[in-house]
Amino acid sequence: MTEQDLLHKQLIDTLTASGSLRTEPWKRAAETVPRHEFLRDGFFRRVEGAVPAAWAPVLDDDAGWLKACYTDESLVTQIAGTIAPVDIRGQIMRQPTSSSTLPSLVLSDAGSPPGRAGCAGAGDRHRHRLLHRTAVRASRG
Repeated sequence: MTEQDLLHKQLIDTLTASGSLRTEPWKRAAETVPRHEFLRDGFFRRVEGAVPAAWAPVLDDDAGWLKACYTDESLVTQIAGTIAPVDIRGQIMRQPTSSSTLPSLVLSDAGSPPGRAGCAGAGDRHRHRLLHRTAVRASRG
């Protein structure tokens, strides 16, 4: 089992144990959609102790990138409307404008009955892939 497979499995187990991942179709979808593939351009990590808030890029060749991809946390993917992690070196002190939503929120919302789901960022590509996988499997019976 690769490190990515192990981290992915641990995240699925955590989401299942917490109740965020409640149904077999959603569990199968989550097992087949690797979150790190949607974070290949990196993400920003908040710089601890920085006032005002500062953000540092974490790229796919940085130590800890893969492990962070499989945490149940939202990961900031864009700053100030246009700045991606690959665009800078060092730190930036601007406001985050886009993120990869934390998996537990994506999956708990996705498994909610219509009209009860929260607002988890409809533009999130990871969420869309999970929704697509579940819909395709459901249509096959």
